[in-house]
Amino acid sequence: MSFIDDIVNSVKAELYDRSVSPLMGSFNISWLLWNYKFILIVFANIEIEKKIQYLDNYYSASDTLITLYWLILPITTTIFYIFVYPEFATPVFKHARNKQRVIKEIKTQIEDETPLTKEEAREIRRQLALLQIEHEKDLERKDSEIEGLKTEVKRHKSSAEKYSFISQAKASAEEIVKEAHTPKDTEILSAKEVEILNILETEIMSVSELLQQFKNDKIKTKHLLFELLKKGYIDSDGGYIKNSQLGIAYLAKHLA
Repeated sequence: MSFIDDIVNSVKAELYDRSVSPLMGSFNISWLLWNYKFILIVFANIEIEKKIQYLDNYYSASDTLITLYWLILPITTTIFYIFVYPEFATPVFKHARNKQRVIKEIKTQIEDETPLTKEEAREIRRQLALLQIEHEKDLERKDSEIEGLKTEVKRHKSSAEKYSFISQAKASAEEIVKEAHTPKDTEILSAKEVEILNILETEIMSVSELLQQFKNDKIKTKHLLFELLKKGYIDSDGGYIKNSQLGIAYLAKHLA
């Protein structure tokens, strides 16, 4: 079926190309005009026997007459239509187009010189006013959009500055805490102070429990505890004491 469809489509395409050809189209029309009687007989609503009789009478004429109507006259008309007719039609067409152009120019000139009526002038002013109002509305809408965008930019800028300030403050605080918990390289604790830090490294105890381990020198031990607390080497929490980060760092650096 596909092969047959291809053949049918090829034939249709070929017939279409020939039918739209200027030569074939002109010849077909010429042939129909010269042989209209034959067409009327073929498509007449009469009995078949009468059609055959009419066709026999039609073909009973001389071969020269048939050749004249079927070939020579259609070909002659086709040649005239293709080659001779355009020679006369072209200048006529140009003349007609030029006349149309002149008439259009005269019409335009008359319309330009004709004053407007009151109704026309009023309508033009009304349209101009509407256009002006629409233009002003567009400008107001654009200005509103611009102001909104400016407000949005300011809000984002303020948020960004606030975030930057908070970040800088946080970094500064972290730096201060880091410096506070970093043991001074030039500071050397006494052997007694180091001993206290070593005791507090393993457990959290109260001041009284720590002083029990220094029974012979409680007063000096209290003084050292106060100094370590003031320097930040130990922390106090509800009567209990423990090494701070600074104290832990000092032991890690000097006793490693």
